[in-house]
Amino acid sequence: MQFESPVKCPKNPELDALSPFLRNTYCEHCAQFDDESYVDNWHQIYFIVFSFICRFNRRDHGRNQRDPVMAMVASEIWLHNIGRLLERNPGCRITPALNDDSRRRELLPKCNAYSLAQYLGLPPQTVRRKVQALVDLGWVMRSEKGELSATAAYELEVMPECNLETMRDFISSARTVLTMVGIKTDL
Repeated sequence: MQFESPVKCPKNPELDALSPFLRNTYCEHCAQFDDESYVDNWHQIYFIVFSFICRFNRRDHGRNQRDPVMAMVASEIWLHNIGRLLERNPGCRITPALNDDSRRRELLPKCNAYSLAQYLGLPPQTVRRKVQALVDLGWVMRSEKGELSATAAYELEVMPECNLETMRDFISSARTVLTMVGIKTDL
């Protein structure tokens, strides 16, 4: 894999930009804005944010057999796999290596159905059924030890259109909200 310098936080270059997201939170330095601008107009601003979230969920559920729980389980498996890989290899370009199935199996840190159930607050039997459906679709691979990883087939089936459209939607929503809370953007 090709290594490069980690992406830095634009507001605090001492910080790795991915670090908070790998801990399932956000960058507090990048999250600073004029609270009063938000509070004075929160319905309009949050409408944009929440409508983005809902559009994403509709796209994601539509690609995941119209099953929101299965979409949630698949997403968490993918997030765990990719997040742990990025955590172990900060600043690494992982996309080329993950396009090769044998390298993918070797590189991706796995998770298990029980941990997923605990994290998502779902009954373990529900998660096991959803995982089995994902395995049957070829979207998740289960090792002999029961360890789970998202396959390239999952990314090819669920993410290409959703990925680009989600990014366009996110950029549009983010720029609009940033402007509304008084943060200037270049465009």
